[in-house]
Amino acid sequence: MARRDAAARGWSHEKSAKDHLWSLLAQNERESDALRTAAENAAKRKEQLEQEVLEEETKLESEHEKNKELQVELGGLQAELKSLQDAERQAQQELQTEEEKGEEWQKEIDKLQSETERIRNDFLARSRHAVAELDSLVFEAMKLN
Repeated sequence: MARRDAAARGWSHEKSAKDHLWSLLAQNERESDALRTAAENAAKRKEQLEQEVLEEETKLESEHEKNKELQVELGGLQAELKSLQDAERQAQQELQTEEEKGEEWQKEIDKLQSETERIRNDFLARSRHAVAELDSLVFEAMKLN
């Protein structure tokens, strides 16, 4: 009987160990499934992130190209602005030169008008004097007749 008890205890202990092993195996399967699912999800997320990175890189390259084009355009506009500023500066200098010439011409016109006025006044004075002399001669001639 002691053998039977010992055998029963052994069998019970063996069954308990087998049950524990089956439980560990089932837990291992569940954990493996969870890890496999996590790995699949991680792989999908990695692919998604790689796609997003690729899209962002493409977008950045496109923006970089646009920036290059805008920089070229900006350079052209800056050159055009400088050219226009140079032309404006040249036109201002020419205008100032013309204004100075205009002032000189006005001074010359004023001198000529002054000289013309002086000559006119001198002519009028001489004409009055000549008319007075002529009147005097006519009066003398009338007296003599």
